[in-house]
Formats: sequence, C-alpha cells, structure tokens
Amino acid sequence: DLTRVDQVAGFAEPTNDDQEKGWRIRRKRSLFFKEDKISKEEEKKIEYITKFIQNGGTSENKWEFDSVEEYLRALALDSLTFDQMCMECANNQSGKLVQFYPVDAATIRLIDQSNPEFIKQNWQKIQGYYPKYVQIWREQVYTVYYPWEMTFGIRNKTTDILSNGYGISELEDMISIVTWMLFGMQYNGNFFSQGSNPKGFFTIKGKISPSTLSDFKQMWRNTIAGVQNSHKIPVIGGEDVNWINMQTSNRDMEFNQWLEFLITIGCSIFRIDPSECGFNLQKNTIFGQDGQKERLKHSQTKGLTPILKLIQRIFTKYIVERLDDNYEFVFTGIDVEDQKMAIDIDRAKIDAG
Repeated sequence: DLTRVDQVAGFAEPTNDDQEKGWRIRRKRSLFFKEDKISKEEEKKIEYITKFIQNGGTSENKWEFDSVEEYLRALALDSLTFDQMCMECANNQSGKLVQFYPVDAATIRLIDQSNPEFIKQNWQKIQGYYPKYVQIWREQVYTVYYPWEMTFGIRNKTTDILSNGYGISELEDMISIVTWMLFGMQYNGNFFSQGSNPKGFFTIKGKISPSTLSDFKQMWRNTIAGVQNSHKIPVIGGEDVNWINMQTSNRDMEFNQWLEFLITIGCSIFRIDPSECGFNLQKNTIFGQDGQKERLKHSQTKGLTPILKLIQRIFTKYIVERLDDNYEFVFTGIDVEDQKMAIDIDRAKIDAG
C-alpha cells in the first residue's frame, strides 16, 4: 500500500518539537519521575545518535547512505507485503555498530534450531547465542545472522504453530480479494481488447463450405472485434441470414458494486479508509459515517500508527540502545490533536484551581 508508505516517509525528518511530524532521540522517560532538563553532555549524545541515524551509521558511511526517508519507505513496504521488517546491523571487528541498512525481507528466514540440518552446520555460539536468521538466495544460504545483526519486525504475530514464527501480511490475507479484483478488471478489459459487442449472433441456414465459414470468421474479427470496431454491425451478402438477439441491457458489464465491495474489504484488511486511496465510495465506508477528517484520523490511527510503533521499537532496540541504553527513538506529531486536547484539559484544571 503505497499510500501508507508515503505516510510513513512523511516522518523522515528529525525534529525537536513533539508537535511536529518527524522523529527525535530523547532520554528514556520514567513512569514515576518527570523529565528534567537535559545537560550539555546529554545534548551532545543526542546529537551524535541523531547524526548516526541520518548517516546510516558512522560518518564514514555518509556517501553510501541514501536517506532516512528511503529506508523508511523500504521497511514499510516490506512490512505491508511480507509482514517482515528486516534491517541488517553491521559491526566492526570489535563488535561496535557502524552501519545499518534494510535488506530484502523475502530472502530472510528464521533458523529452525531443531532441524538436523542446523546441527550439521556446526555454527558457534557468540555471546551465548547461535545464529538466528539466514539469507536465502537461489535456494542457498547466502549469509548467516546472529540476533543483534538482523531485525525481524513482525506486526501480525500469531501463536499458530504452523506459521513457524512468521507473521501474516495483509497481502497474504487478500489473496482471494486481489484475485477477484484482477478477474473483474480483466473481464472488462478483454471486452475492449479482444471482444466484440454484438447484441446477438448470426445463424446461417444450409450447409456452407469450411472455406466460406473461415472467411466469415475472418471478416468478423476484422470488422467487429476490438475497441476500434465497437458497436459495429457487420453487413454480409447471402441468403437466409438470421439475427438472434442475446442482450437486452448492459447490466452484464456493470461490475461497479462488486468492485466497490472488493475495494472496501481490501481497505478494511489494510486498515485504511478508501478515501485515502482515492476511492470516493458513497455507500461503503469502513470507519463510520463521521466527517472526512474524523474518518481519516481513525484510519491512520488503526493503520499507520502500528507501523510507526514497530519502527520505533526496532530503531530503539537495534540502533539507539546499542549506542547508549539511556535513550530511545520516537516519532513525533502522530497524535497532535490528542496532545492539544490534553493541553486544553490541563489548562482547564489550572483555571479551576
């Protein structure tokens, strides 16, 4: 869903304002103590971590790094397609994190340590852990990753033993829906690309030779088939040619309600309002009958926020905490209206004493 990807990319710029859309590095907040003013040393630490993320690692990676926006786009698209958010975290020889970059989630697999093939590999433990992920390329193990070297973010986790630890993406749930959409559009498309639009067909009395029948078929294709010959009626010579009416209305080609239904189901699976995708569906709404603004807010709360929260956890655990465990990565400006409402409530309490 490129709409969701674009929305995630909208948070790619760093900011110091919690009300502004973007991301920031902040000191971890306690549940019982309010945040104190940060010191100069903490400011330098936050600036270092921020530049580390902006450069895709240490300053040496600056010219190999694309941008935070492109990384967010790749991660969000893989998450919506495979329900896997895979990003490699590269270390130097001393084990220090120096670079991070997304990898093709379709190539990353979990290692089944109960599989006899795992024992045959004779992999060694590092820091008490065996390798957890592998990259498969052309049915061969290409790279092996330890837990801290590869992220494996899953939004739709399940306890189903048959899922083998993998998530279920929205696209996987939509296999039947997408298939029916393609069939419906292909049926209509074939009507214009290779079909004809007669209101019936001809029956020819008597016996005719195969060559005559072949000529008739060829003439039919040349004069009737295709969008350029739509609604033309062929005129042929001969005797006893009868017309049989087959179509009294155009209802057969009207798939509007069916396609709208499929679009609505697909949008509900992706937790996105159809209007965000450019569909103006008057009857089928999935987030109630409230105004456009309320529906969009509900849509983004259900669909966009979970993706952002997952990216937050991944960046905090695999990047920020490895640089300094006292800080975290957070997106800002997600619930600006809710924050404004909270400020209004606090102001009302102060005014009331």
